[in-house]
Amino acid sequence: MRLNPYFKTEKDDPCPLSCIISCKVRFEEVDSMSVVWHGRYPSYLEDARVELGNRLGIRYDDFRSRGYAIPIVRMSIDYINPLHFEEVFNVEAKLHYTRAARLNISYILSRGDSIIATAWTVQLIIDQQGELCLVAPEFYLDFCEQWKRGVVGSCE
Repeated sequence: MRLNPYFKTEKDDPCPLSCIISCKVRFEEVDSMSVVWHGRYPSYLEDARVELGNRLGIRYDDFRSRGYAIPIVRMSIDYINPLHFEEVFNVEAKLHYTRAARLNISYILSRGDSIIATAWTVQLIIDQQGELCLVAPEFYLDFCEQWKRGVVGSCE
């Protein structure tokens, strides 16, 4: 199955930075039909997103300690195959480069060669007053510059 990219890239954009986590379906996550309830998937995305930020050095706390927040303002999930109790699966999160003051992240949930779901989130960077930042904070701009130079993360 060929997946269409959710986020467009420009010619000189660096490749996405990614990480993969492994998860196991818990009993509390399944519904009366013994499949994972659709409302649990955002938690799987969050687990992968948090780990991606931890690995890249751009954690939620890194934004918060500098007076910024990065709320999710858009999320989309395409459900392809069901998950069942005690199944082990992977969630890959990819941070896509953008010049805007936001974080674009796509996700692939998979089990072996089978795609479970694909998704994406958009997080905007806001200041302490809740105002949208038109320019990313200096520490995030520095991260993006290092990303462009190939100093942080690694490509697929």
